[in-house]
Amino acid sequence: MKNKPSTCFILKYLKPSYSENEESGIALVMTLLLGTTLFLAMSALVARNTMTKSIAASESYRQIAENAANNGLNQILSEINNDQRNEYLGYLLGIENLENSADPKNSLLWKKVGSNDPPIFAEVCTDTARGLPKHPQGEIYTWPTSAIKESNTQANGIRKENKASLHSYYRLRSYKNPPKSNRFDNGEAKFIIEGMVQREGMREGQYLARARLERSLKVEAAVLKKNAEDWAVLYAKNYDLGSTKIEGMGLITWQIEPENSKVIAQTCGTEALINTIAKGADQNLKTRIWPVTNQDLKADVTKDLFKSKGNLDQRSGTNSRRLWRIDDTNSYPSGWSNYRRKSVCKDSRWRGLFPICERIDDGSSPTLQSDYYSVVKNVWDFYGAPSRYKGWEIVLSQDEFCPGKTGDCHIYIEHLKLTNSKVLIENNKRPVVIHLITPPTDLNNQEGSNGIFELSGSSMICGVNQGSKDCNKKAERLIIVSDHDQKQPDKKSNCIAPSFPLKIAGNSLPYAFLHLRQGTVELTDSTTLSGGIWAQNICANNHQLSVTIPDKLMEKNYDLWGWENKNFGGFGRSVSRAIRGSGYDTFQRF
Repeated sequence: MKNKPSTCFILKYLKPSYSENEESGIALVMTLLLGTTLFLAMSALVARNTMTKSIAASESYRQIAENAANNGLNQILSEINNDQRNEYLGYLLGIENLENSADPKNSLLWKKVGSNDPPIFAEVCTDTARGLPKHPQGEIYTWPTSAIKESNTQANGIRKENKASLHSYYRLRSYKNPPKSNRFDNGEAKFIIEGMVQREGMREGQYLARARLERSLKVEAAVLKKNAEDWAVLYAKNYDLGSTKIEGMGLITWQIEPENSKVIAQTCGTEALINTIAKGADQNLKTRIWPVTNQDLKADVTKDLFKSKGNLDQRSGTNSRRLWRIDDTNSYPSGWSNYRRKSVCKDSRWRGLFPICERIDDGSSPTLQSDYYSVVKNVWDFYGAPSRYKGWEIVLSQDEFCPGKTGDCHIYIEHLKLTNSKVLIENNKRPVVIHLITPPTDLNNQEGSNGIFELSGSSMICGVNQGSKDCNKKAERLIIVSDHDQKQPDKKSNCIAPSFPLKIAGNSLPYAFLHLRQGTVELTDSTTLSGGIWAQNICANNHQLSVTIPDKLMEKNYDLWGWENKNFGGFGRSVSRAIRGSGYDTFQRF
């Protein structure tokens, strides 16, 4: 039996046979492969680090651009919101500033401010002589639409990368003003500001990063309460003035049609402007005429300007409003045939014996439920010595009208005609608002409800302190308003065809403020007034009008009647400001 080969012998022959040189070559290949792998890995790490650094730098540039846009908007607003008279630019908020390549004349309107062809503003005679602020880079650039360099230059770039310095810029790309209305230019406006980053040495228009900020801001315009010289003391849509004098601070505000703005703008501050609305007026008033297209006496906000608690004059023991008639032309002193047959109070309890009567606002006949002698004070004086009669003395007392009420008292008059009588209205404890009620135009009106309101130069209506017969000189506490037929609220009228005018003369309204939203003030003789007149039409009929403005009159009106809480911006020369709106900021990077 033959012996089998041992395992060691077999393995010996199966084991490959390499020389030393061959083994060294394999080791070299493996080393090269490992080195290549390590090199590639290191290269990837370096590339990743370089890319991360580049991305970080780009993000930093974008953040700088965003900050520049945000800071730029704040810088622009600080200029616009400056309400100092010599530096004021708030009027820019009233016109858009958009690029319009299709209509270059109406493109970027802000740059026309202060030029020979300035834009027309809603307050037509706005003084734009200052022009736009100077651009810090020189006169060939325009503020704020040309890029403005910020002062925060970063030397050596970001993270001291030993590159040229970085500069950030901002500019206004566009501004969209609020929609036009009859209440100034209030509303939401949209600013678009661009921020840019540039390295020193880059050519113009080349940037490392740009960002666009879009922000909605609320524009608020109002006449400042304490600026007495900016308030309208006369306001009308239609003027026909004669010799006119104004003592004290305030403006003659004139509501005009927008299509007439350009022609009227050419006459601002000249005699031609004053001659347009007045003949023979004081030429010093030419700088006080203030034409506007963004203010309207018939705006809804003006309906309750002179109303706080709204206490109504009511018949005792009822909730019924009283309508009064006051007329001395056909009362007892004029003779039996007049007062019994022609008096507007002929159907009252005393058949027209007295010059005053009232009725409930329900179509009933007039009467006088209160004590005659508490209203007409000189009845017994007249009967005792009729030769001394110089007109009736009528007192609307605080005990009879809105008794015990705090706040305002509203008295309604449907007929008023006085020749030589006095109506004294006690208003020291609460202000009084006299409503002139004009009759409906589509109904058969009761006799005497005819919308006649006339005061001769020998008559007088004024506010007095309780128990006094002397005017208390508080125009803000005696307000006369017109309540017109609400079924025809937009009926047009002017000085040629006035509708239910309040006719005044002499010193018949020595201290009062007139607010006739749709009415007319008409002079029948030379007239003096301490207070103010806001009406659709002011018609002098070639008579002189002299208006004295009591000290702080409009400020007192503002506080007494709570205009701050009524969203009323006033009438006259406004100041506009841009404040934080309700929308979110939008950034766009590119």
